[in-house]
Amino acid sequence: MSAMATRSIRHIPVALRSMNHGRAASARCYSSLYAPVDDGRARRGDPVHDLVGDAEQPGLYGLGVKSIATRNVKRGEVIFHEAGPSTDKPTMHSIQVGVDKHVAIMGEGRYTAHSFEPNTLVKIFEDSSHPIDFVAARDIEEGEQISFDYTTTEWDMGAPFTDAVTGKTCRGFKHLPAAEKLARLREGVLPSHIMRLWIEHELLPQEGPRDGSVKTGE
Repeated sequence: MSAMATRSIRHIPVALRSMNHGRAASARCYSSLYAPVDDGRARRGDPVHDLVGDAEQPGLYGLGVKSIATRNVKRGEVIFHEAGPSTDKPTMHSIQVGVDKHVAIMGEGRYTAHSFEPNTLVKIFEDSSHPIDFVAARDIEEGEQISFDYTTTEWDMGAPFTDAVTGKTCRGFKHLPAAEKLARLREGVLPSHIMRLWIEHELLPQEGPRDGSVKTGE
C-alpha cells in the first residue's frame, strides 16, 4: 500500500517493472489481474489496473509505485482478489482481517493508495483462501488512481503516515474522531472486526469508574 500521490503518471522503468513482476510472479494467484464477469466472479483476461511509477513516493531508484485503472470500472466490480501469510502484527503491506489477524498482501493490491475519499472499499471473507476483495465503491474512470481508506480496515496501524492530500495523520480507526467513526458506520464500510474492536474498547460499559476510583454506597 502507498500514500496517495498528487502528480501526473509516470511509467515504471523497465528494470524496476521486471523486478516487481518477477517478484510477484509466484503470487499471481493472489492478485486480481483478472477481468470481472457480471456475476462478480473473476476470470483471467485483460487487467483492470496497471502499476506506474510515482516520483512522490519512496522506492527503488527513487521511484515509488501506484496502481491506476486501465479502463472504466463499474461500481461493484472486483479489482483485486488478495491473500497472503497471516500475522498477529500489522505491517506496511498488511490488511487487518480479524481482531488479531493481519494478512501480508502478496499481489499487486499492496500498491493501492490510501485516500479519505476512496474509490474502492475492502470486503473481507476471513475464512476464505482469498480473504480480501478490493471492490469499486463508485464508477472509476480510466487512468484514475485506485485507492481505499486504510482506516476502514486497520484498528491501529503499524506504519502510520501523513495523508498527502488532507495533511491528516492516518493511524487507524482507533484514532479517528468520533464524528468520523460514525460517518464510516453510516456509510456501511466497516468490517466486522473493526465493529467488534470499537464496541469492546469504546462502546461497552467499563468495569468500574474510568478514573480508577472506588465507588462507595450512598
